Amino acid sequence: MIRAWTCYLIWLAAVLGANIFLNTAETALLLILSIVIPLIGIVIYFAVPPAISIKVTFPESTDKKQTVKGEIWIQNRSILPYIRVCFSLYGKNQITGETMEFLIKGSVPSRGATRLSVKMRDDFCGKIIFSASPVKVYDMFLLSFRKKSVPVEGSILVLPDWLPHEIPPFFAGETDIEAT
Repeated sequence: MIRAWTCYLIWLAAVLGANIFLNTAETALLLILSIVIPLIGIVIYFAVPPAISIKVTFPESTDKKQTVKGEIWIQNRSILPYIRVCFSLYGKNQITGETMEFLIKGSVPSRGATRLSVKMRDDFCGKIIFSASPVKVYDMFLLSFRKKSVPVEGSILVLPDWLPHEIPPFFAGETDIEAT
């Protein structure tokens, strides 16, 4: 956001300088449009509430210490496209209480959805339930943002180690001395 404001202020300074030195109707119109259009965009983004939902899809269960791939679906039901959407996704293990964090950044088209892939690995067994920090939705020029709390759907079950996978070989040619 600081970079967007810096670029915008440099643009305004350049247009203002062109307006001062050239003093034409075109540069005055460009200066007015450079101020009015971002302001209208900010007002529209604050007037229309963001309609975003988040769904996390992982396999139903996985073994511990195994990397599993999942997807995060960000759906936009609003008529406005969101150029940047930022939030932190948290996965909390219900048994151990440990929390893992994923920083998510993306864009979502109007009345559309975006799919982002993530990988996860947990060393402890338990049920992991996902939650998210308030979502930051930026305006079209990235000059301001709006926060919205969004419910998150999704969980995964991390199973413990059951039995060793290696079975000792059976030797038919050997006789057991202890056998009757």
